[in-house]
Amino acid sequence: MANAYKSDRVAQTFLSGYDSEDVGVVALGGNSTSVWGISPPDMDRLILEVASVTEETREWVMEAVDSAGNRNPQREVLADMLARVNSSTTKAIIVQDVLPKFVKVTNRNTVPAVKQLMGEDGENEVSAYRNLSIRLYHDSKELWWELKEAGCDNPVPSFLKTLPFFSGCKQLVIYTFNEKAFPAGLSIISGGGIIALYTGIVLLVWKASKGITTGMSFRIMYEDLPYVDRILQVNVTRCQHFIIGLYTTLVLIASNVIRGNFTGICNTIMFDDMPNVDRILQVCDRSSGELPRGFAPSHPFSHTPLTV
Repeated sequence: MANAYKSDRVAQTFLSGYDSEDVGVVALGGNSTSVWGISPPDMDRLILEVASVTEETREWVMEAVDSAGNRNPQREVLADMLARVNSSTTKAIIVQDVLPKFVKVTNRNTVPAVKQLMGEDGENEVSAYRNLSIRLYHDSKELWWELKEAGCDNPVPSFLKTLPFFSGCKQLVIYTFNEKAFPAGLSIISGGGIIALYTGIVLLVWKASKGITTGMSFRIMYEDLPYVDRILQVNVTRCQHFIIGLYTTLVLIASNVIRGNFTGICNTIMFDDMPNVDRILQVCDRSSGELPRGFAPSHPFSHTPLTV
């Protein structure tokens, strides 16, 4: 877009305050989204009202008062268009200064039109709005309206040709400029959006509260509470006895469990699982010539104990 206004200082000054991500494009279809349904009696009444020469003053955001009492040529074109619904017509109504081509989106619930990007018109004052052409189309059963930018067919304004998304006025294209809520110097804070801003505030509050509460526990222990060291020593001593007693109890329980299980397993292996244990002991006795004190092995072929 900046290339389209190289020679326009006013437009360059306006564009310097925005980045590429601040500019948006809105493309609207020219045809109505629904067909126009009207009964023949209402159509006849509408034609009579449009063709009437009764002077009326309409007031809304802008005022239009015809003090001379002349007939409005656009009203004549509209009446002729409505009267020739069943015939082909190429006439269109030109409504002046309706479509804002460039708008500035602000956070103050206002969307002002931008005049600086509408080009130069010699000595005449440049309008911030574009003209619209309205034409009624029909087929055998249905009617619909078409809106287009006026003045795009021939000749096309030079600044419109070089703009991005130029469609030859086949669509209603509006360019938006989002006004920044923060200056460029604070883009580090506002660049991440509202979530990053809230996160920064939370971190700032946490940092401040941490700085205030740091050292408060030491001040309470050694300045506000009396005999803190003695109280701490009593608690540490009790805790040590308690921990040592707990560990000793756990060790005794574990040793008793292991001893009982291990003794039973040894007896089972020696006298139940291993065959001829008594004979093995007798062979050992013969080879060594000694027996343990108080030991009386049984005969290997009987269950009666041997006499030594």
